[in-house]
Amino acid sequence: MRAFIIYIAKWILILLVLAFSFDYIYTKSYTENKSRSVYQIIRGMKHEKFDYIFLGSSRVKRHINHELINKQTGLKGLNLGLSAAGPSEVLLYLETFIANNNSAKTIYIEIGDKWNQEYPDSLASVYELPFVHDTEVYNLFSPYDKYISYKRNIPYYRYAINSTKIGYRAVLANFADNNIEKALKFRPYKETLLNTKPIDTRIKINHNICIDRIIDFCKKHDIHLVFFTSPYLKVNDDGYKTFFKVNLPEYHDFSGSISDSTCYRDALHLNEKGADRFTRMVVDSLMK
Repeated sequence: MRAFIIYIAKWILILLVLAFSFDYIYTKSYTENKSRSVYQIIRGMKHEKFDYIFLGSSRVKRHINHELINKQTGLKGLNLGLSAAGPSEVLLYLETFIANNNSAKTIYIEIGDKWNQEYPDSLASVYELPFVHDTEVYNLFSPYDKYISYKRNIPYYRYAINSTKIGYRAVLANFADNNIEKALKFRPYKETLLNTKPIDTRIKINHNICIDRIIDFCKKHDIHLVFFTSPYLKVNDDGYKTFFKVNLPEYHDFSGSISDSTCYRDALHLNEKGADRFTRMVVDSLMK
């Protein structure tokens, strides 16, 4: 019996050593790399000054060509959109950006069908899990994820259950590629009209806690905050237009500004032709 207990104890010790070792290696790959995700990019920024930053979902990432804006206006700015990112991710990015002593005169945030989402998006927020020991990241998840303490305190657990997103392939990529200019390069969609299913834009909550905190945060740090809605090809309700104008401090509606279907990849996203057209609209309407 004693030999059996010793045998089990040895295997438990081996598993613990492996778990702590893998956790250390994986986490180090994310902390050392500054270009594999938006949060890694922002986390790596220190004492940077920008004229503007765009934040939001793929409707920012794929729609706003910051390289064209910088060229046309002479301003210095970035597109830090992330596919599926909602208000909670945007709040995290802002808090981390300012905590690292960075500054931006104006923050542009795309708001539309993401208004109803107060919780972290599983597709976007998984890339913040390697940094769950950061207070800002933990606070992002804790109200909504009942397992977040396990992900924070059990070594390697968060990587094991999200291996397709932040597993060994991503770790190898972290070590192999750390080119921030490549990561920030604007990459619009190329396809034309793959799907025309209408987008659900109905307002389902009167207040979004994350949006309220973003507004208060920008006031506190004297940041000019602008909300806008990117173009849609087809929606099921346009009541959001009046709602946003009444409830947001500064709002610009571009949702119906492009009706040409050849400018769209689907009802939610512009393609390269549409993104170029929309970016020039943004320059003329917001940046000059």
